[in-house]
Amino acid sequence: MDEKDLPIYMQDWSHATRVGAGPKAETYRISDNKVAKFKSLRSLGFNHIRTGSSVVEELLKESEDAKLMHNARIPVLQPDGVFRIPLKTIWHPETMKHISPFWQKYFPKIFGQTYFPGIVMEYVPGILLESVPLDIQQGLHMRAAAEILRATRMPNFSLERNPDYNVAANTLWNPKTDEIYFIGEPWNPRKS
Repeated sequence: MDEKDLPIYMQDWSHATRVGAGPKAETYRISDNKVAKFKSLRSLGFNHIRTGSSVVEELLKESEDAKLMHNARIPVLQPDGVFRIPLKTIWHPETMKHISPFWQKYFPKIFGQTYFPGIVMEYVPGILLESVPLDIQQGLHMRAAAEILRATRMPNFSLERNPDYNVAANTLWNPKTDEIYFIGEPWNPRKS
């Protein structure tokens, strides 16, 4: 599917706020109760949001998997789907100096608003496990491990544990509700 075929998500906020970034994805809070996750590429110490039909296919698969898991009560953020999401982007001239002309053509150099493909999901306030005090962290790690194991044993899913998943950096804990949420992907699809 092409990006231009995705519906446009009209956010409530005029400026999205980045709330998380890793080597493969960035998350922005786009309203009081929604976040958007974008696929990204880390280059020269900076994340660049990826675009293109292959990215859209990855996002559609991830969103569909998240819907299935959320409906099965696996603690993932509830997805609304994949959309073209408006973001204001600024490519600092210092950044562009360090990127070769060959690679520059792959990064949109748009000053102002542009649209990127992303998954819109519910926003849940919380703390990454890596930031939780150690005396609380161990119990939360055990709960996360139990949820991952439960998900991999569910008969309706073909999931296997992702050995590279960093539980502390990719699991959110909401201290008010004492619930955990996986914000990364703790499993890999099994080969059929």
